Amino acid sequence: MVKRFTETEIWQEDWFLSLSPNEMMFWFYIKDKCDHAGIIPPNSTLFKKMTDFSISLPSFLEKVNSDKKRIEVLKGGNWFLTGFIKFQYGPELNPKSKMHESIIRRLEKHGIGCESEVYDFRVKLGVNEGQVRVSSTLKVKDKVKDKDILFNKELIPEDLLSNKPEILEWLEYKKEKGSGYKPKGLGALWGALRSIPASKRKESILHSMANNWSGLFEKKGDKNDYRKDTGDKGSKYEGIGTVVKI
Repeated sequence: MVKRFTETEIWQEDWFLSLSPNEMMFWFYIKDKCDHAGIIPPNSTLFKKMTDFSISLPSFLEKVNSDKKRIEVLKGGNWFLTGFIKFQYGPELNPKSKMHESIIRRLEKHGIGCESEVYDFRVKLGVNEGQVRVSSTLKVKDKVKDKDILFNKELIPEDLLSNKPEILEWLEYKKEKGSGYKPKGLGALWGALRSIPASKRKESILHSMANNWSGLFEKKGDKNDYRKDTGDKGSKYEGIGTVVKI
């Protein structure tokens, strides 16, 4: 039987006291029935069959989120209890813990990020590596290393957002090659992209991937141009600097 912590001070909180008795019961229902990551498909029909209490989901959401976003509606209709993880497990998730790793995978599956104050928990990278917030593209390898970096889509600089689809393809490509980015590596990537004219960034990224290059190179039209880091003459690409690899 699963056991969970409960907040006794909830009976003194205005938002909770504004709920009807049926809605109070529904709050405890979703808190107890959600999965270990705080995710649950809301089902007022099942709740009514179990308790004989009726509930209006839209009205319930409005009251619960009146002063703070306690429930986020995910794509597909599932609900995420935003304070569940911190309350049950503390402010930090450690990928080396099998339980925490399972939670992280659930967050990844549902595209849950924490780029605002709504999600007040972090993922621990290692004793000497510091911490980063859980990203909306959280990826956890089968064997997590202390130096793994969890990239966040929302970290793409504003001036490069016009090429966001291609940048994400490049990051996925690098992941498949077993490479990743530390903060300094991402800084080098942004600099490399800025050095390429905006009109050429998309084709440069795609052609760098098509040629299975580990670095990002600007496409050039002159046949005499070449990749400066390899001396591969005859290529239509000129190196702008190989992106830092982990």
